[in-house]
Amino acid sequence: MSNNQKPSMPLLIEDLGMLFPREISKKKSRYGLYQCYCGIKFKAMTDHVKSGQTQSCGCYVKKRAIEVKTTHGLTSHPLYSICKDMKRRTTNPKHKFFMCYGGRGIKVCDRWLNVANFIEDMYPTYEEGLTIDRINNDGDYEPSNCRWTTRTVQARNTRILRADNISGYRGVSRLRNKWQGSIVINGKLKYLGIFITKLEAAIAYDSYVVVNNLEHTINGVLLSNFPSRELWNDKD
Repeated sequence: MSNNQKPSMPLLIEDLGMLFPREISKKKSRYGLYQCYCGIKFKAMTDHVKSGQTQSCGCYVKKRAIEVKTTHGLTSHPLYSICKDMKRRTTNPKHKFFMCYGGRGIKVCDRWLNVANFIEDMYPTYEEGLTIDRINNDGDYEPSNCRWTTRTVQARNTRILRADNISGYRGVSRLRNKWQGSIVINGKLKYLGIFITKLEAAIAYDSYVVVNNLEHTINGVLLSNFPSRELWNDKD
């Protein structure tokens, strides 16, 4: 059963007949022996089970109390506000940056809708002052597509290409009748090769970023047959 799903109605095992709820009670009520969704057997008033007032042996109420307490306890966590704003800019049309995120179809993965899961996945690599960044700017917020970067790196990795870019890809420029791949690392330009198509050059760019674990935004065109690690691993 998922965190927010209510338990199924307890299963009636035996009708216990009319009983006094308490020793001091003057009126009897019908009781039954039920089996809870967790497997425990318990006695409950039949009317309370039918009306939904009694949904379990008591375990569901305890479980929800723990979940509420846990969620509340995370509001002071340094990643809580990051997760909250991530959700808002992808779902709330009134958010000032909605058109750059939710308006473009960017979503938060199901797992991260629970802030506890987001903290579990991202806190081990978090350092104060860092911001969350999507490796592929057209991809969703999910573990495989997110990392922590400085604001400077994130600003550099904007999805907007330069006005003079004619290829439509990062790190790809025309060279006569072919396409050249290149990347800037620590202020130095590194050439990645000459390619027949601009897509091949873009794949080379993405491959180099991924293999060398660079903080550059990729084009999002990596294919399963991209060049080997030996070819693209920077040993300079």
